[in-house]
Amino acid sequence: MRLSLSLAIFLLSCFTMPANAQILDMIGTKDRLNVPQEFLSNLYDCTPFETTVKSAPDGVVTKMIYRVIGFENEKCVMQIDGYTNVNVHITQKCIFTHEQAQTYANAVFSFQNKGYYSYKEFNQIEKDPDYIAASAIMTNSDICRFHRDEIDLTPVFRKKLTACETYEEVQHLDSVDITRKIVQKNNDICKLQITFTQNLPDLRLRADKITPELQKHIDNFKPANYNFNCTFNQEKKNEYLAILQSLVVPEEEGFDFSAVQRYGQDSEFQFIFQNCEFLVK
Repeated sequence: MRLSLSLAIFLLSCFTMPANAQILDMIGTKDRLNVPQEFLSNLYDCTPFETTVKSAPDGVVTKMIYRVIGFENEKCVMQIDGYTNVNVHITQKCIFTHEQAQTYANAVFSFQNKGYYSYKEFNQIEKDPDYIAASAIMTNSDICRFHRDEIDLTPVFRKKLTACETYEEVQHLDSVDITRKIVQKNNDICKLQITFTQNLPDLRLRADKITPELQKHIDNFKPANYNFNCTFNQEKKNEYLAILQSLVVPEEEGFDFSAVQRYGQDSEFQFIFQNCEFLVK
């Protein structure tokens, strides 16, 4: 229950290849289910308020801006903006009656004090009456609206690859770095070097202290590198471009979970693994 129930699901659905499932399952689980109590208190009375919270649930660094804008035309206006360091931005704006604002604030406050500290408990969470009450308000398009900016992580690389121009870029997706390098063009043959590097997630923004169990996994963690040499003819190059293009999520009013969850798939990695030479180092 970070920022809002729905927006939390969005942020936690993002991106490929977790560094270590055991580590990630223990990172930020408590934090990502919390909304600042000051925000809820001010929302209850619709008192103008703003706070920024940074965290790193599942290794994805997020910045949440919670705002109670105040009364406009006898309605209470709140806005929550969520950002990640991989250029994802989504906004939730709600225009409440005073009663709806109080119902929402009470439901969220009650929910997050019930001890749901693991995302694995979602089957239980979604049956919770406070979760249902808050979700009923948030999913009512007459009350709350969502806006998602376009998500496009490879615009320059796709342009360079189309012409097979020499180029290199590194994409930092928190616990995964992707290095894509176009190294040579020979007639219709394009040669690339691509590396996927699994890293330890950023632990500086943890919700709680590092436990001995978590420290054990951290001590045993070793970064993993997957190195590939790719030689693409025009057909294979176009297939790769199509995969990267399919991961672009267009700007949208509303909230399409299926579109965003495409980032949770490893289609690029699978394509590279099946069509390129895997180099063990």
